[in-house]
Amino acid sequence: MTELAVTRPDAPPSPRSSAWWGMVLLLATETTLFALLLAAYFYLRFRSTQGWPPDGISDPAILKPLLATLILVVAIVPFAGAAAAAARLRPAAARLWLLAGAVLGVGFLVFQYVLVDESLDRFRPEDDAYGSIVYTLIGLHFVHVAIGVLLALWALVRASRFDRTALVTVRVIALYWYFLAAVAMLVFLTLYLSPRGG
Repeated sequence: MTELAVTRPDAPPSPRSSAWWGMVLLLATETTLFALLLAAYFYLRFRSTQGWPPDGISDPAILKPLLATLILVVAIVPFAGAAAAAARLRPAAARLWLLAGAVLGVGFLVFQYVLVDESLDRFRPEDDAYGSIVYTLIGLHFVHVAIGVLLALWALVRASRFDRTALVTVRVIALYWYFLAAVAMLVFLTLYLSPRGG
C-alpha cells in the first residue's frame, strides 16, 4: 500500500520516508546549533559584570517581538492543514494552506526586519557580547524562517503535480515549520523575557 492510499484504521502504520528521516536528522543538528547559541547567551549573561542588557541599553520591549513570535506559532496551523489535506489527497486545499503559511512566514520576516532596524538605533552587533549574541540569534532565526518560506513555495509548486513525492514534500515542510515555531518561542523567552528575570 503506497503512502497516497487511504489507510484503514486497523492497517499497520506505514514506514516513514527517507525524506522524513532526512528532515528529522537536519532538525536534530539545527536544534543542537540553537541549543549551543542559547547556552552561549546564558553563559555570556552570567559572566557579564555590567548587567544584562549592559548599562545604557534598556530592557527589550516585549509587545512587538511577542506579535512576531505569535505569527510563527500561528503559521503551524496552515502547515498542519496542508499536511492533512495532502494525506486526504486534496491538492487544491494543500496548495491553499501552503500559500497561507508562506504569507505568514513573509509577514514574520517583514516584522522581524523592522524590529532589528529599530534596535540598531540602541545597540549594534559590534558593541559588546550582548549585541553580538542577540543579533546572532535573531539573524540565524531569520535565515531559517526565510528558508522555510522558500521551502513552502517549493512545496506549493510541487503540489501542483500531486503525486507521492508531493505528499512527502508537504509533510516534510510541515515538520520544518513545527521546528521554526518551537525555536521562535525559545528565542522569544531567551531574548525578551529572560532579561527581566534578573
